[in-house]
Amino acid sequence: MSLISSFRQHKRKLYKIAFITTPLFCLLSLIPMILFLQTLPPEKAELIDMTPLKTFLSILLVTGNFILQWGVNIGLLKAFEKTTQDIGINKDWLRYLLSHSIIFLMLFFPILLADDYRLLMGNFKLYPLFSNFASNSFILIMISLVVSRNEFARLKLEKAELEISQLITQQEQLKQQIHPHFLFNALGTLQILIKSDAPKALLYAQRLAIFLRASLTLAQSDIVSVREEIAFFENYLQLQQMRFDQAINYQINIPDVILDNAKLPVFSLQLLAENAIKHNAFSSKSPMEILLIYEPNSFLWVSNDKFPKYKNGKGKEYGIGLKNLTNRFRHFTEDLPQIVETDNHFKVKLKILGI
Repeated sequence: MSLISSFRQHKRKLYKIAFITTPLFCLLSLIPMILFLQTLPPEKAELIDMTPLKTFLSILLVTGNFILQWGVNIGLLKAFEKTTQDIGINKDWLRYLLSHSIIFLMLFFPILLADDYRLLMGNFKLYPLFSNFASNSFILIMISLVVSRNEFARLKLEKAELEISQLITQQEQLKQQIHPHFLFNALGTLQILIKSDAPKALLYAQRLAIFLRASLTLAQSDIVSVREEIAFFENYLQLQQMRFDQAINYQINIPDVILDNAKLPVFSLQLLAENAIKHNAFSSKSPMEILLIYEPNSFLWVSNDKFPKYKNGKGKEYGIGLKNLTNRFRHFTEDLPQIVETDNHFKVKLKILGI
């Protein structure tokens, strides 16, 4: 992946690093020169005659040189960012080559033309070229590190945003799995009641409308208060009582403080009630009781009597609904739903949130 991505993302940090490192480059570059000048014989030292003004101008010249190096490299970074055409070579390596070439030419010809400088410095005359190569290499490394770090942060942010988007999509898919079977059964029940008991059909339709309105409102959230979830749970069970001629009973024993302050993933209780109704063969003579009880360590128990439709486990399909519930709890807590099954009861333990 090319390091050239978004110049705007990098330039402020690069300018800040350039401001900090330029004085350091200047100091490191002048120290060897000062030490060299101190070793010159008197006749050569007289040629230089480093007055305060010349010293100041030298420092200014060296500082300007490093500012120019930063400017060249930041400019190349910006220019290559705008280049989208495939040039058949790695753009980063081409940028490095151009950078060193420009910096080399900036000093090479002035050094060749300065006869006094070449005679004075002798074998040391190439020092500025090597010094600039080293400082320019450091600048290129710093630019690469800044760009790489910003790219890594950008990719990490994009990955996090993608994961969040996937979680939201998954949540919506899981919630949408809850209603199809219920709606099919509810409409079938309403059709039967219209033919057999019109007043009861009207009451059923009213409660069904309340239930559907509540389901649309709650579906906008991933978690809701325990009070809201229980109200939805009760509404659902009241519809089922009308459907099955009171063959279903329920009891709820939850402290008010839990109702108001704790939360649950939306539709979690209704899913368990639907699961119990789906997999049991109860009747008016043998009604099924569903219990919702609070346990002091921040758990709810949802329990129902067992009247298995299938003997020896044949046709038993608890997996889909409970897997749905487990997946939704996994987004909010490490305490996943626990199933306790006995000969007479089926219980699910749910961790309440926000306590």
